[in-house]
Amino acid sequence: MKKSNGPDYELFEVSRENFEKYCQKNLETFKEVIDLGFKYGSLWQEYLSEQMQRLSNAKDLSDVIATESGLATEYTAKFNETGRRLYEIVSESMTEQMKDLQLPSEIENFMPYPASSKKAGSTKSKSAG
Repeated sequence: MKKSNGPDYELFEVSRENFEKYCQKNLETFKEVIDLGFKYGSLWQEYLSEQMQRLSNAKDLSDVIATESGLATEYTAKFNETGRRLYEIVSESMTEQMKDLQLPSEIENFMPYPASSKKAGSTKSKSAG
């Protein structure tokens, strides 16, 4: 006679599968965030390199101001886009993880112990004693 695995085993399996999905999604998200971090670092390097190049060609204060103004406008948009992409990555990941962590309907209302297995003395009222 084969022993049934029962609801405890099913709950464990669902939890294990959800945990694996959670870990896998976190790993994918982490890789995306790291790649974005490298992109952000490269963007800073590009900005500083361009700034030094333009400032070395500046003849007077008005050239310096024009250079800084132009670079600020150009790179602010690039940095903002990188920040937006980071927000999208994290938001997407959180949404998918919350969706993946939902329990199937068969065990959604799982009770580990039947109500009849309560200890006899645990239901006494304070006024009875």
